[in-house]
Amino acid sequence: MGRRKADSDRLVQYLETRILAGTFRAGELLPSVRRLAGRFDLSYGTAYRTMERLCTEGWLEKRLGDGFFVKAPPAADDFGIRVGVVLEVSNEKINSGFLCYHALLGIRSAAAEHNISLKIFYVHCDRLTEDLVREMAASVAGLIFIGSYDWKMWSMQLPCPAAGILMLRAYNGQVSTVNIDIYDTVMQAFDFFGRAVVKRHVVYTSIRPIFMAIAQRYCDEVRAVGGKVELITGMPEERLNFEAGVGYFFTSDQMLQQVSEWYKARNGVPLSEHHLVLGVDGKRLINPEYHRFPTIALDWCEVGRAALEELYRRLNDPESSGRSQSLCGKLIMP
Repeated sequence: MGRRKADSDRLVQYLETRILAGTFRAGELLPSVRRLAGRFDLSYGTAYRTMERLCTEGWLEKRLGDGFFVKAPPAADDFGIRVGVVLEVSNEKINSGFLCYHALLGIRSAAAEHNISLKIFYVHCDRLTEDLVREMAASVAGLIFIGSYDWKMWSMQLPCPAAGILMLRAYNGQVSTVNIDIYDTVMQAFDFFGRAVVKRHVVYTSIRPIFMAIAQRYCDEVRAVGGKVELITGMPEERLNFEAGVGYFFTSDQMLQQVSEWYKARNGVPLSEHHLVLGVDGKRLINPEYHRFPTIALDWCEVGRAALEELYRRLNDPESSGRSQSLCGKLIMP
């Protein structure tokens, strides 16, 4: 019973966050109940009741013979304070997928408590400029960036308070950052591989600042005790060779999932079935299509709440500078 409820809750979050973000638009026909039930490992009846519950709550509407359609997100009052949420997109898709959706859900929950309304902007990382920031800021009191916008944006002058999720640079105190705790994550990973007594470590990471910081810190810890470690940046090539006795650390679940899919296509089972691997961020817990592998997971709804609370603090104290908040993840085994 507990597992079925957890799976149905994931279906609820999946639909709510995408409606809120505009991925599923008002009037759009959703995938069939049977298809959603299969994706979230639910019985048809449980999935159907979950969809009916969302109808009652105002997210969906049921049209007999046609299926379930999206309604506009439950209306929020047009409060005096409006905050802009900037979502990183690439090829018309939201980067970091499920994480951004869940962070947005946390932002929305906290905003409602403070009578704050939200305005969502979709901006490609390469297209963020100071002119665009000023244009967005003109219609809101503050901004929350969700995405690695500091990857390409080396300097920024902000006309309003801002917070950043998945951003490491604070731009001289202009941006409050809320991220997974780098040191705690590295120590958990170090302990995880240490218990297995691996002969060598291989770290795969993105070049984006937050992921690179985790990777470099992990390499430093391994070298400090005389261990052997190899750092590989960028998406690995499809034809990888894996060795027994080696620990493979991926600084994002998305990268580990991609490699695991390649491995399964060649070997018939996910990578974690044959080799010691670890991911970071917990995306595999909220994406039903991901393979089951160990991950250091963060509650991204809480990350979103923390970012909104921090921005709210600065809106109430305009002279205050941004600060960095680090939230500890938790090692979750398959």
